[in-house]
Amino acid sequence: MTDRNADARHSARRCFLALVLLIAFATRVCGYPAEYGPFDQGEMPRKVPLRRCPVIADRYLSGDKKGYPSIVFLAESRTGGSPVVRLRVVDEPDLGGWEITVLDRHGAALSLPTVNEMTTCLYTVYSADLNRDKRPDFLVNIMSGGGGLAGCGSVVTFLVSRETRYEPHSYYTFDFSPEDLIRLKKGGPCYFIHSGLIHSGDEKTRDGRDHNFWVYQLLRFDKADMAQADADDPRFPKWVWYTFKDNHRETALLTAEQKKRLFKQARPPRKQLTTPTAATQPASPAN
Repeated sequence: MTDRNADARHSARRCFLALVLLIAFATRVCGYPAEYGPFDQGEMPRKVPLRRCPVIADRYLSGDKKGYPSIVFLAESRTGGSPVVRLRVVDEPDLGGWEITVLDRHGAALSLPTVNEMTTCLYTVYSADLNRDKRPDFLVNIMSGGGGLAGCGSVVTFLVSRETRYEPHSYYTFDFSPEDLIRLKKGGPCYFIHSGLIHSGDEKTRDGRDHNFWVYQLLRFDKADMAQADADDPRFPKWVWYTFKDNHRETALLTAEQKKRLFKQARPPRKQLTTPTAATQPASPAN
């Protein structure tokens, strides 16, 4: 029995280490796709400094599913009574994923519970002052994992402060990392670069072939809201042809009117938080 327990512990430890390595690898390689980024190759905009939130508790709280205790992340320092971020498994017939809530030091909710629909354990929690109100804001990124391009999809949930409360915003995006949070000028507002993938569909491209395009949009943190902000920078929205070769150029395969029509047909960046929707399996790059 002792040997069996030891084997179980060693197996669990190996699984845990494998998960840590996978998360570390994903954190290192992700960010908007480096080969197809919205900026010129080698150009690095001002990044917003993020603070990694460590796990401080793994225990049962009210509403937890048996076998799945809440995971609580420390938001700031261990002193000063700063908020914490709670994740718990959602297990309902028509809804799955992680329920996310910001709590105060006494366990009272500072935000309405919101659901991040990713069901993996590939989560990372960060804090930063995203809206410049001198209060910590939070983001929870949960990756889909797996192989292929779909494995770099994730749902990132931002919890943005509004006085003493927090407002949630969730987005499905590709290759999320801290590089997706930038400032266009020193002391200016913070922006989130949303990465989407759009197929040419019924639109006839200039070479007459079907293509996939990386589409980058800017979202600005505006108090507790996140506003569409492509007008703040002439490089956005940016459409980059997804090929097997590195490419950072705005595509000439579609007209401006075609891009507008495809935008309307595509799923908007903001995800619904209460009704799960299946993510579309992205296609492969063109030759």
